[in-house]
Amino acid sequence: MKKISLLILLFAMMACSKNRDNEVPIGGIFIDVDIILIIKDISGKNLLDTLVPNHFDISTIKLYYIREDAKEEVYNPMLSLPRNLKIRDYEGEYFLHLFTDGSRSNYESEVDGVLYGESITLLQLNENTIDTIKTAWKAGRNYFVNTKVWYNNELKWELQGEIQEMPILVIK
Repeated sequence: MKKISLLILLFAMMACSKNRDNEVPIGGIFIDVDIILIIKDISGKNLLDTLVPNHFDISTIKLYYIREDAKEEVYNPMLSLPRNLKIRDYEGEYFLHLFTDGSRSNYESEVDGVLYGESITLLQLNENTIDTIKTAWKAGRNYFVNTKVWYNNELKWELQGEIQEMPILVIK
């Protein structure tokens, strides 16, 4: 009986951890690298609306990830969103929903098993307009989340507490 009690105690102690960042939560893995943008002109017209003159056409919008100082176009025909972006219509308002680079390879520091880093995503809205999205992120064994978002070097969003809904307003 002592051996069984000792074995149960040993398993209970192994299950305890001071650092909860690396535990798998109920439900598994959490990845949050998406960004939601509203892009308007100075008069307030939504430039993602196909009825607006000079709107940005989803068929020509491209994403590029900067990896090891090289620009890589995002395109994977096997995915439901091959370019990692889409335009969503919500009650007549149009949003650009895109996904930033979720690669852990470009981390800058590690503290107690949590990786911290930054990534750069280039958003090509048309032939003449390329914007820069920089994200700060953190990643544990079971999660990867953006913690800050800069759009053309202007801090636009910062994680504070619970995951917060965007969108980020961009004026062109």
